[in-house]
Amino acid sequence: MKHYPSIRQSRKSFKAYVFDKLDGSNLRFSWDIRQGWYEYATRTRPLPTNHKLYKIGYEYFANVYADSIVTIVTQKGWKRLDAFCEFYGDNSFAGRHDISEQQKVTLIDLAPNTRGFLKPEEFLDLFSALPLPAYLGQVEWNEDYAEAVRKGLIEGITCEGVVAKSATKQRMAKAKTQAWIDRVMKEFGDVEGAKIIKS
Repeated sequence: MKHYPSIRQSRKSFKAYVFDKLDGSNLRFSWDIRQGWYEYATRTRPLPTNHKLYKIGYEYFANVYADSIVTIVTQKGWKRLDAFCEFYGDNSFAGRHDISEQQKVTLIDLAPNTRGFLKPEEFLDLFSALPLPAYLGQVEWNEDYAEAVRKGLIEGITCEGVVAKSATKQRMAKAKTQAWIDRVMKEFGDVEGAKIIKS
């Protein structure tokens, strides 16, 4: 199994595919040709399928993604994979979720076999018929673009910011909006807020 990395807030320049950053919790769904979908986990720990909160994510994934992903990976001849999703609802914020409202998961990355994550172009090509984060285009990721994200000048961002993925290397970066940062600091205070912003 592969764990999803913590993405750095880097402003170093590279050619990037940019996606809206959904404000939720990372979930992993692991599959292999022998066992099918055999493990469901957060970034750090396995989950039971009846978990009080995250069972909604398991059920949503099973209904919306599971069969379609298996069809595609079978056609590709892959023997195993880890699918990574973001779990969130309309009012999710900084890792907090309102259990009384409808939650869902959105596929954000996929790592087949042992080859690492799919390149963003292949990810979009294979899975564009499924719900994905908004794709904001190809850009030169640099300090100017990250600053435009911070100022809320990039169209298509829901709230938190963006994730940038290199077209040629296993490289990712992120940038967050000032509006999201300000809300975190207001709701969590200086110490805890700073930890969340850096995470």
